[in-house]
Formats: sequence, structure tokens, C-alpha cells
Amino acid sequence: MEIRAALQTTRDPELETFSTQIAEQVLQEGKPVMTDNAQTDDRFAKAESVHLLKLRSILALPISTPQQIIGVLYLDTRIQDQVISNSETLELLQAFADQAGLALEHAQRLTASQSSQQNLEQALQQTQDELSLARSVLLDESLHLQTRYSYKNIITRSRAMQELFRVLDKITDTTLSVLILGATGTGKELIARALHHNSSRGQKEFVAINCGAIPAELIESELFGHKAGSFTGATRDKIGLCELADGGTLFLDEVGELPPPLQVKMLRFLQEKEFRRVGETITRRVDVRVVAATHQDLEAKVQRHEFREDFYFRLCEIPLQIPALSERREDIPLLASRFMKDYQTENSLKKKFKIERRLLQKMIDYDWPGNVRELENFIRVACALAENQVLSLEALPQHSPLAPASPTVSKKTILATQAVLIDGTNHYRSDWKWHDYERILMAHAYQHHHFRALPAAQSIGISPPTMYRKIKEWELEDSENPLYAKPFVYQPEIPLKDFRNQLFSAALKHHQKPYATLRALGVSQGFFYKVLREVR
Repeated sequence: MEIRAALQTTRDPELETFSTQIAEQVLQEGKPVMTDNAQTDDRFAKAESVHLLKLRSILALPISTPQQIIGVLYLDTRIQDQVISNSETLELLQAFADQAGLALEHAQRLTASQSSQQNLEQALQQTQDELSLARSVLLDESLHLQTRYSYKNIITRSRAMQELFRVLDKITDTTLSVLILGATGTGKELIARALHHNSSRGQKEFVAINCGAIPAELIESELFGHKAGSFTGATRDKIGLCELADGGTLFLDEVGELPPPLQVKMLRFLQEKEFRRVGETITRRVDVRVVAATHQDLEAKVQRHEFREDFYFRLCEIPLQIPALSERREDIPLLASRFMKDYQTENSLKKKFKIERRLLQKMIDYDWPGNVRELENFIRVACALAENQVLSLEALPQHSPLAPASPTVSKKTILATQAVLIDGTNHYRSDWKWHDYERILMAHAYQHHHFRALPAAQSIGISPPTMYRKIKEWELEDSENPLYAKPFVYQPEIPLKDFRNQLFSAALKHHQKPYATLRALGVSQGFFYKVLREVR
């Protein structure tokens, strides 16, 4: 028994404030207990609580429902006799106890009904979630009937991607060079593979190389091969990837990272389909279709003289722009379903995964800066942490971009996190992006060296032509340029590249999460992680 409500008495859980023996008797027998003076009543001679509490007049009534006794209405006084044991009081309190029993029965039924309703609502919600995912999984067949080739390995139902498929239909069997443009993680290699496998070259090799992942001094050997003894470590002849792709497709991923000397040689290869292995004089000829991809703005790089114009136009006979995941949000449930199924298969799980509706809506609303690759990683982590195979917001790790917000921190904590040093002097400012810092640092370097371009360029480690171009582009000859008024302490001993690395580290320390950091800096995901690799 426990006290659920009390009047004019203390409710000390460590001190019995009523006679438990009398209350238990009422519960067991279902009859009222009434006494004018418990101290002289023989029925309670052995009741320790009665004598310990010095109880006098007592009235205890059962509180009942039609099915059972559920409680006791208990009154006592320790002041005088015959206070609450008269017949009028008994009649009044009996009526009260009956009404209390009915009220409690209704409350219990209401609670049970609400619980049942909640369970039904949850079941209905779960069914709606499954239906939503099922609808997303069912592709619009009418769209697919309009494409010539099969693109079953590319999970989509968006019109933007269907339009892309129809362009692929037209160029699949041509010899045109294709440049696939799109942010990191959008699936550029999947498009390249579809282009290859649907073409007459589909039975031959599809050879891929990431131009940004191989050191500049080794990439020529990787592409064209080498002769034994042509350089240190070349102990035997090696066939290059261009030769391995003969009759098939060569995929140049992140072609924007290709070093300028290799751009010249690749231009000749694209034009003539001829090459020489490193260290050889023999010219070899192959039949290869070249498909390239990049997340960079190559036109802008051409304008900045960072990428050869003739090579760009030779690569970009047919440009294909892959939409970001935020531009085809209708694909998110479909992709999530596929990734959950993949995780289930990889881990030999029998029960299917499901996504809680609140989480699914957040996924659709989120912009996914890392695109499909970020979504896949997110689903894999969420599956690993799911309770009973249900992906929910509560099960997400704290660093997840979709995790519920952490409790609000104090102003002192916020001020402490904002005061992050970059280079020992300048504090990180989240309202400045990387291109703001770059312009401000170059302007202050130019000012520090008395507006002389050559020493300014040397001090920050960039080429003089680049410095001259920036001076003209940003109008740094104007001493009233607002860039000079920006609060920044220039340190001549720190080159631009080193400052950039320190800035990215400070920004990550400030924002805590990588995606929040790269958005604040205004840089691409690939560039951001490339810098972090240099830092580490």
C-alpha cells in the first residue's frame, strides 16, 4: 500500500502516518472499520501503529469498483473521541468512497483506452511509414519506358536524372569525350559505368583512375606505363591504364587535379590515341573512349590559367551535369531503402530495417552536402545503432547532422568556443569564409611589402603571375580598398598554404562537426578533406 493523496497530515515516506493494520483489514474484508476510541477498543489491542500513533477516533472505508477493491478512504484523529464515527459522517463518506471508486474505474479505463489508442496510432504511423517507403521504392515505369538503355544500378525516380538518362541514350554509342560534372558523392562514376556498359565497349575493360589520389611524379607511369630501368624503382616493364583499357573505357576521376605537364600528354592521347611508355621511344596506339569527371569548376580554372583550355575543350565535347541530392529529394527515401537492404544483406540480418517518420522527414529536409555518399554513410551508422531494426532520431550519435539538438550551453561556453586562435595572433571568425581570409591575407601581405608584388608573392608562397592577377582582380592598387581596413594581423613568416591549414583546423575546432565547418568556410567537401589530410 502507498499513500496517493493526503489531507492535514504529513507524507513522510519513512514514517507511518496511519494504521496500516486497519487499512489492510479494510482491503481484505471489504467492510468499513469504525471506532470511537482506538485506544480502548479491544479489536486494536495488538495493533502497534494504533498505540504508537496514539490514534483515537478512526473511520476506514473501502473504495471499490464493480470488479474489485482498489483502495481505502482512511480518516483518524489523535485529539478526541467520537469526532468522525457518527452515522451522518459514515453515510456521507460512504457516498464519497463510492463516487471515488467510480471515478478511479473511469480513469483506469480511460488510461487503458488512451494506451490502446496510442498503440494503434503508432501501428498506423508505422504502416504509413512503410507505405511511404514502398511508394518510393516503386519506380515510375512510364519514365523508364522512355529510355533506350537500362540504368537499373542507378537508384532514382527524379525527373532530373531521367532527363540525364535520355541524354545518355543519345551519346552512348558515339565516340565523343564526355565530362561528368557534379559535387562529390553525386555518383559520377556510376554514370560513367552506365555509359560504358550500355555501349558496344561494354564487354571490354572499364578502367578508373583518381587523378587526385596519385602523386604527380607517378601518375604518368600509371597512365602510360614504363620501361624497366626508366627510373628508380622501375624494376620491370609495366603496362599503363590507357593500354589496359584498350577497346574499353578510361575513366579519369577528378581530372581537375591532373598536373599541367600531364594535361599536355593526355591532350595528345585524346587526339591521336597514341602514347609512349615512360623510358621508351616506341609509340603505341589503342582504341579507348575517355570519360572524365570533376567536382571543380574547370571553366573558372581555365580563366585562372590553372587548367589548359585546349585540354578542357577536348575533354568536354559532351558535358553532363549530375544534380545534387538536395535537387532530387524524392530519391532520398528510395536510396535509404536500398542502403538499409544492403546493410541487412552484408550483416546477414533476417529482420528488415524501418525508418521512423520523424527521421525520414528530417532526412528529406536536410541538404546532404556530401550527397549520396553522405546519405549512405549516415544510413549505415543509423542501422548499426538502431533499436529493434528501427532507425530513429534518438538512436543517432551526437555528432550526426540530424541528431536532436544538444542542451543549450551558457554564454560563457559560447564565448570560450569562439575565441579559437588560428596562427597565434588572429582569432577565427565564423562570418568570414575561406575566400575572405585569402583576399584579406594577400592584401595585407601586399601592403606589408609596400605594395610590391614580387616580395609579397614570395612571402606567402605563390607565383608572381598569380599575385599580379589577384592585385588586378581585387583592385589592391587602391590604398582605400576596404580589405586593408579588415582587422587582421599579417605575419610574414607564415605562407598562405600554412595559414590555410591552420585556419581549417581552427574552424573545425570551433564548429566541432566537419559538415558545419566546410559550410562555414564555403569550400567543397573534397577540398576540405584534402586540406585536413595535409594537416594530419
